[in-house]
Amino acid sequence: MDFKALSWDDFSREYFEPEAPLLIRNVGTHLDSLRRVTSEVVHDRLVKKGLINRSTYWYEGRGPELEDYFEIPKLVRNSLGRSFVRERFCRIWTSTVGHVTPWHYDGNFVYVFNLQVKGKKHWRIVSPETPVSVYPFRRIARLIDDAELIGPSRLSAEFELNEGDMVFLPPLWFHKVTSIGTENINVNWVATKQDDYKRSRLFHREIELLKLGILFTKVAGRRRVVDTLLGEGVDDYLENFGGVGFKFVESITSEVSNARALGRLAKEAMAVPFVYLDRRSIKTTRAAFKQV
Repeated sequence: MDFKALSWDDFSREYFEPEAPLLIRNVGTHLDSLRRVTSEVVHDRLVKKGLINRSTYWYEGRGPELEDYFEIPKLVRNSLGRSFVRERFCRIWTSTVGHVTPWHYDGNFVYVFNLQVKGKKHWRIVSPETPVSVYPFRRIARLIDDAELIGPSRLSAEFELNEGDMVFLPPLWFHKVTSIGTENINVNWVATKQDDYKRSRLFHREIELLKLGILFTKVAGRRRVVDTLLGEGVDDYLENFGGVGFKFVESITSEVSNARALGRLAKEAMAVPFVYLDRRSIKTTRAAFKQV
């Protein structure tokens, strides 16, 4: 859909609320600030000014402070206004041709607006209604061959994100992204919906894991275990979840009993042997996430 033809009301009703992905063309043509952004600007000027910090896999900063370079579209602003927004909700990715971000889905129930500032990328996405296999306590897929996605039983799509295009990726959608352009720059705006989540298979897995995290933290006093298993090493994972913390976690897991959470623990534990069998693939996957 062309950006100019998309109203907020239509987007909210047909995509944002029902959590349906959308490819939006020609967003960049309406944002003059993007034309002067290059890799040198990102790596040198923005970092040196302290406007962005290097995270493990991306650069991140406060959206309003970056508007001279990455103007926030009105569509994105309206969405953020209905969401829980963390302090550094703007993420910047840089990559060169051939770089692949492997199959995964994002934590914290975040949705993403991903704008292609420079270059081109090929995307493949899979619905949380028909998820692929993941490693225990992780959001990284065990999928090796993309051919597993082919077939009527899998809700999936693929597309190319050209310079100036933007994709809206709802919470919990699997995605794999391949850089096609020589120089690729993407800006993401991420946030967490406040309520009304789609009750997908992956949603139930996530809230069961979060309930398990509450049990480990409050009952067993094992907060470090939670940070390692669920947060993948992120400190105070539950305390900062979704930019809100425990209040949100307790609310979204209210339907999950302790027994159901322990059942999830058993399911995840049964898949632990695959971690050993696939240890080389895991190491390669983690390395691939890093920017080039």
